Amino acid sequence: MEANFTQVFEDLQTNFLNHEDFNFDHLLIRFVEQDPVFRVLVSPSDIKNNWKKYYIRIYGNEGVHAREASTKEENKLYCAVDLQVGFITTNINIHNINNEYMLVEDYMQSL
Repeated sequence: MEANFTQVFEDLQTNFLNHEDFNFDHLLIRFVEQDPVFRVLVSPSDIKNNWKKYYIRIYGNEGVHAREASTKEENKLYCAVDLQVGFITTNINIHNINNEYMLVEDYMQSL
């Protein structure tokens, strides 16, 4: 966890604090550790086996909110299902998985 904070501060230094337009007299940064959320990643093939179609959520379009995924897109996306709350997060890609998710076993070992 400490390595992550170091990277955050290095990124802030590089991208903001050293920038010529940065003129804040004071900067307050707060990190809040939140409780973990346990989700199950579900592949498009799992969804298609049960419901025959896999839809991609479209953001920022007032008239269209989802469309059926192509086979190429299906190979790159997952859904994250929160079984406790009954909530689904769509359009999870490999970058989301690498940056925001971890195996339950890894989390338990980090305690």
